[in-house]
Amino acid sequence: MMKKIFAVNIITTIALIAFNVTTTIVYADSWVSPSPFYIISADENRIFHFNPRNEYESPLTGIYTNSEIPQLIYEIPDLDINDLIWSSNFLFSSNMSYFVYFPTMNQNIAFQLFAYGQLIATYNLKDLVQDMELVRMSESTASWEQWQARIFDAENNTLTVVTVDDLTYTFDMTTGIMLESPTYFVYIPTHDPVIAMEFFAHGEMIKRHYITDLVRDMSKLRDYTTCAGIAPWRSSITRDLPNNHVSVTTVDERTFLFDFTTGQILSSPTPTSDFDTFGMIILIGGIVMIGMVSSLVFLFVKRYEFKSK
Repeated sequence: MMKKIFAVNIITTIALIAFNVTTTIVYADSWVSPSPFYIISADENRIFHFNPRNEYESPLTGIYTNSEIPQLIYEIPDLDINDLIWSSNFLFSSNMSYFVYFPTMNQNIAFQLFAYGQLIATYNLKDLVQDMELVRMSESTASWEQWQARIFDAENNTLTVVTVDDLTYTFDMTTGIMLESPTYFVYIPTHDPVIAMEFFAHGEMIKRHYITDLVRDMSKLRDYTTCAGIAPWRSSITRDLPNNHVSVTTVDERTFLFDFTTGQILSSPTPTSDFDTFGMIILIGGIVMIGMVSSLVFLFVKRYEFKSK
């Protein structure tokens, strides 16, 4: 009890010093600007402190020791402080080493998973919801989850969510990996510089595609560390649920059609990944070179025969 009282006094004092001047931020939905807040871990040894103006004031947003003089354990640099953030946006493991963050003002990102202050996984609405027509949209928010069905296990570090179209997913908060998913599912990592897509069937991964399999002009890739929850290689994605198809267009405007149930490519751009424009140039160049060499050999042989006569 004394720890909680002490934590309240320390954090309140820090917050009052850091935020003597307040500014009202006006958003499209007329949200009220959030204030600094703290959350004490279940074991009462750590404190999460949030600072809405992290770049300009201290203390920084991060995890601190719950001690007489709180010490920063780790900062959380990838948390979007421009979002409207309250304590209800977070779910923490018992020792605060892992947590999940549900954005308020975002119509793309469903939630993000953090480990030791670092962002390890981002799941978008289109990664989870198959029938997007059931998602209720406001000017700046998207209601994609049946929040009353959410199951959070702080001891075993798992999170289970149910979407508005009745799809259930379970995640490992320590790795960001999906543990359970619907019958067929495609996952597009947003913070992976190598993997483009992973297809799942009955909870097992059945097919993986790499960014180099799909993108030809690698110079157009976005920085995966700062691409705001959108895969660095993807431009758009469209699902055709009745036919179990998913269509994806890359940043260099190449469109692929995949079978949702197998992960196989049904159609791809021309030239395909195995025979691209560069390959065509090399082939044509090779044919020309062979032709030139053949001509030279033919002329040499004819000249030799002429001299022999």
